[in-house]
Amino acid sequence: MTPDPGTPPGPRPAGPPTPAPPHTGPSPDAPYRTATRRDHTLLLTLAALSGAVDAFAVLCLGHVFAGVMTANIVFIGAATLSGDTATTVHAAAALAGFATGAALAARTTPHHTAPALLGTEMAILAAPVAAWTLTGGHPPAPAVWTALAALAMGIQAAAWGTPSTYFTGTLVGLARTAGLLRRPTTDEQWALGRLAALATGAAAVGLLQHHTPRHAGLAPLILVLAATALAARTRRTEQDKQTDQTDQTDQARQGRQGEQTG
Repeated sequence: MTPDPGTPPGPRPAGPPTPAPPHTGPSPDAPYRTATRRDHTLLLTLAALSGAVDAFAVLCLGHVFAGVMTANIVFIGAATLSGDTATTVHAAAALAGFATGAALAARTTPHHTAPALLGTEMAILAAPVAAWTLTGGHPPAPAVWTALAALAMGIQAAAWGTPSTYFTGTLVGLARTAGLLRRPTTDEQWALGRLAALATGAAAVGLLQHHTPRHAGLAPLILVLAATALAARTRRTEQDKQTDQTDQTDQARQGRQGEQTG
């Protein structure tokens, strides 16, 4: 790669890392385009969905996380040696479900749109929510439902380049900005918003679980439905723009042909 003419060779001087622009679609390999407010709104909704699903898994299902696999690996290590078989099984089920979802997303993302991926996620999440609701909060085989919740989070984590299920790196980046006394960029401000959305989604499940436990799973379903609707609307807008650009190109070509004919 040819170095920038004004940049001396050798390692770059130490300094704050340049934040990566947010991926605006389901394929991390898709060409980057400037994120719109609608794109950021979708990412906020996905973050809230992640918080809601994790809270639902922790409070209602297997008492392990559906989207935070680092914590589940710690649970497996600690629970195995302490003889806590239930926690070991539930954390292992979540880990297997998450890995399966990420692997499936890697194979299918290039061929599916964001609304289709979110529709799949919604169908998967409906199963543990229905099991919880229909049994009055006492579903059989909670490890199975935990694995399905983690499967949905694995799909979401792998399909979007911008983190929407794990935020440790986001928090580190924001802390570095604060430590360097820099003013947050627009993308960093949106990243802070995603952290707030994560907490809000979890709080919604906690509130429902406290006051009406049977309906604690409604928050994840409402949020994934909202995300699907936002993604579908964004896709329609992009298709309309592409159609308009194609029409303008055709009109310009016809105009040039008419001038040449005349």
